[in-house]
Amino acid sequence: MRALRFAVAIAAVALSLAARPARACSVCGCDPASSTLALERPSLMTPLRAGVETRLSSKSSGEGGDAESESETRVIVRAQYVPAELPALALSLEIPLVTKQHFDAGGAVDAEPQGLGDVAASARFELWRDHQLMPKNVVSLLATATAPTGANDLKNFAGYIDEHAQLGGGAWSG
Repeated sequence: MRALRFAVAIAAVALSLAARPARACSVCGCDPASSTLALERPSLMTPLRAGVETRLSSKSSGEGGDAESESETRVIVRAQYVPAELPALALSLEIPLVTKQHFDAGGAVDAEPQGLGDVAASARFELWRDHQLMPKNVVSLLATATAPTGANDLKNFAGYIDEHAQLGGGAWSG
């Protein structure tokens, strides 16, 4: 059993070293940890789990006349489901509701978009789990698809499309 755990750990390290670097920007608001589908997932006794998460963020960049900043509130409604016929599978849906405030170099609000962000659906299939009740090690496959449901053509108060005022990334991703 110890040799199997060691082999799984070596395989996980090797796969993570071979993975391509992830790139994200402040425009799409991606969070690489958001689709991990934690180990505390629904069970066959309670196959559906729902929750609400709130994220608050703020950022600023530039100096002088090039300065800008932004604050964001993201409320994510999440649901996870485990089908009784296939208990190793966990399905997840995330629906983000976003409110932003973008500030110009003088600190004045120049855009205040709000609405639906990009909706994400995930599936996680467990290939191996060392304990059924309290797992210490799990090997699984995870697939996530994000739909461009958030607006990506919003204009600031001056009438220009501003990439920082967008609620979604404008593209399918996975």
